[in-house]
Amino acid sequence: MERVRVVHLTPSFGCGGLERVIANLIHHNQDPHVEHIVISLSSDTSFSSQLPPGTTCVSIHKKEGLDLLAHFRLAKLLRRLKATALHTYNFATLEYHAIASFCGVKKHIHADHGLGGDDPHGQNKAHNVFRRFISRFIDHYVVVSKDLLQWVVQTIGIPERKVSLITNGVPLPEPSPLPEKPAGELSLVIVGRLAPVKNHARLLDAIAHNQREHPEQRIWCDIVGDGELMQALQDKAQTLPHPEMVRFHGLQDNVLHFLERSDALILSSDYEAMPMTVLEAMAANRAVICPLVGGVAGFLSDEDVCLVPGHDTQALAKAIFSLSSVPSSSYAEKVTRARARVASTYGVGIMVDKYNALYRHA
Repeated sequence: MERVRVVHLTPSFGCGGLERVIANLIHHNQDPHVEHIVISLSSDTSFSSQLPPGTTCVSIHKKEGLDLLAHFRLAKLLRRLKATALHTYNFATLEYHAIASFCGVKKHIHADHGLGGDDPHGQNKAHNVFRRFISRFIDHYVVVSKDLLQWVVQTIGIPERKVSLITNGVPLPEPSPLPEKPAGELSLVIVGRLAPVKNHARLLDAIAHNQREHPEQRIWCDIVGDGELMQALQDKAQTLPHPEMVRFHGLQDNVLHFLERSDALILSSDYEAMPMTVLEAMAANRAVICPLVGGVAGFLSDEDVCLVPGHDTQALAKAIFSLSSVPSSSYAEKVTRARARVASTYGVGIMVDKYNALYRHA
């Protein structure tokens, strides 16, 4: 069988959900005919430490904004690496399929893991026209959630025959011991970049509400991640009745460590497609509080996690209060069921097999 050398082209390869998807895909590849290489547009390749030893991970050092020389640097690299397949991710990497075709790359795959930072609703007309134009160079278009599938086909206009829904997959670690959670106490963790779409401010408002209305509660929250809103969020946290119960940890590679020392993962986002941290928390025997936004309804149910209405601070506060009071037996039943769902539907092997089929046959 012909060997396929897959180049994963990413906006950056720092720490994040997309980077963990790619690392999982490469770590758990069992097909000897598929080889993986990672190229980052930006200079940030810090997450390369999480790739298997010997995996090539390089940067083309693209400048901010228009950088035509980045195309020439990529072309030179693709020829030198003798790439046979290009797998791009999200809007920032789409344009490079044209130069890759010129360089003789035979297979072209693009994956959207969100609607795009340019427009949280995916309605930027100029960008969507470009997406439709560049799709002529792409053999297969991958999305990770049902809402993205609808968007790609109906809004962008990609032929449905070219689109596949491949959900993210995570490895299933040895089950973590269930936390010993006294009634009225709860340790939360939120993992993600400190950006407007993640709306950490809503979570802080929900915590502030509970600290005022339920002073008998003891709710801790670890905030893991970095981003443009770090200082603003730290300032906001200082206005809480008990600011010492919210702790900022910055960017961290070992997400599992924070999940294992918590009772629950919580998200407060305005949009999510298929958040990796939710699957990782479910696999680690931890409860999840998640807003019902974007693609969440397509892969989660109240049987697995605690779903709350999107964009609703009061509902988020109520969910925190309810989880802090839930009996240990009910907590154990829910997280055990959630872990089983990950094992049966969202295991990393399922994801790897689907991508390898595209690499070989796209």
